[in-house]
Amino acid sequence: MAHERILYERLFLRRHRPAVQPLLPPQVVKVGPAAVARLGPFLDEFAQAGLEVEAFGEDALVVRGLPDFLVERDPQALLEELLERLDTQGRLDLDAFRRELNAELSCKAAIKKHHRLPAELAQRLVEDLLACDVPHTCPHGRPVIKKLTRGDLERSFGRRV
Repeated sequence: MAHERILYERLFLRRHRPAVQPLLPPQVVKVGPAAVARLGPFLDEFAQAGLEVEAFGEDALVVRGLPDFLVERDPQALLEELLERLDTQGRLDLDAFRRELNAELSCKAAIKKHHRLPAELAQRLVEDLLACDVPHTCPHGRPVIKKLTRGDLERSFGRRV
C-alpha cells in the first residue's frame, strides 16, 4: 500500500506522466458501442496516465501503449476493469474519474504483499512514502502508517514494562 500511495501521488497529485511502452502490434479491444461512447470523453485522461487508447470503429478501442509499470498487464483485462469501475461508480465526473483511474493504475502497478525487497529498495520505499503529501493512507483510504504507543505494545504482549 505504501508503493501504491507513492505511485498515486506521482501520477495524480504531481501530474507526472509515466513513460509509455508502445504495444507492437497495437491491441484492438472490443468493448461495445455504449462503452466506446462512455469512454470517449476520458481518452485524454487515459493519455495523461500513460494509456494510449483511441476509438477504433463503433464498438472497439485500440490500445497503442501502456505505462511502463503496466507493460505486463493484458490491455483487454485492464480496460474491462476500468470500464467496470466506471460503471459501478455511475458517474462521469472528470476529476473523480481521474482520481479513480490513477488510484486503480497505482494499485495494479504497486509492489504486492509477500514480495521480498532488498534492504536498499525497502529503505527507498520508506523515504519516498515519507516524502508524500498524504503518507498515512493508500489512495483508497486504507492505513499505510499506524502509530503504536508503548501502552499498545504492552497490551498486545500482555506485559507491562
